[in-house]
Amino acid sequence: MIWVLMALSCKNDAQHHQSALANGAQADCSPIEDLEIQGDCMAWKARKQSEDGDLEAAATTCAGVAMPLWQSECWFMVSDASNARGQAAVSLCSRAAEFEEECLGHALNRSLEEELRVPGREAQAHEELEQAWLSLYQDSRRSQAKADAMFVSALLRRPRPYTRGSLGNTPDRLTLQVLSTHITARNCSLHGIEVSSFGQLVVQAWESAECGAYPGGEALRP
Repeated sequence: MIWVLMALSCKNDAQHHQSALANGAQADCSPIEDLEIQGDCMAWKARKQSEDGDLEAAATTCAGVAMPLWQSECWFMVSDASNARGQAAVSLCSRAAEFEEECLGHALNRSLEEELRVPGREAQAHEELEQAWLSLYQDSRRSQAKADAMFVSALLRRPRPYTRGSLGNTPDRLTLQVLSTHITARNCSLHGIEVSSFGQLVVQAWESAECGAYPGGEALRP
């Protein structure tokens, strides 16, 4: 008899779950008995509430999730769905527990993309990025490494050819990383780099990419 009751409970939970999801921000997840299924339902509801701009309701929903894992996922989804940035993102992601690092990474990528749309803000954007990671890691070396990797990845998405001007006021050590990463990805080719605008940095980038003897002359043309 107990197996029959369990089967009926699972079937009812699945039906309640599907019905709740169809109602978005107005979902009623309370009839669901299985706490994992209920957690998934409530996280989805909080996401929809966030997309509607009702962060207060979303916070109430997340706070009511019984399973810790799903509560963490709920806060993560609220941060993403609300496009949280800055201190708002730090606050939301700090509640995401085991997902805090990934949650903050999403938020910082959103902020970085926005910052880098404004020419000449590269150095400031990197500094803000590093400070944000420092608030999580409390380790300056780890924070710098994480910020460097994200920043270089963002700059590599800029249109080519790369020029000194297109990289703005990016510090030389990060410009070097951009160039060497690009050279490596191109199998030791300088194509896509306006060599003349970078001077000695190109030589250093070539050496950093471990591409052998630096070419020169005609080979320097992008």
